[in-house]
Amino acid sequence: MIEFLLDELIVDLADRHSDDLDVVLTWARHSGRLWVTVTHRRSGRSARINATAANALDVFRHPFAYERAVA
Repeated sequence: MIEFLLDELIVDLADRHSDDLDVVLTWARHSGRLWVTVTHRRSGRSARINATAANALDVFRHPFAYERAVA
């Protein structure tokens, strides 16, 4: 039941994949928060980059331009 509720509250809006990276734009319905998660498949390392409604698509398309905010 909890998993069902989480599925309703957290929505993956977009995703893309390359040879090494998975990039996912996610939205939390309740809070309205947006973030992009970048995962390096080989190492398993991931980073979460917070976004706003104004820049979410840009963060999704160019996450490494925003990585300084994570470091």
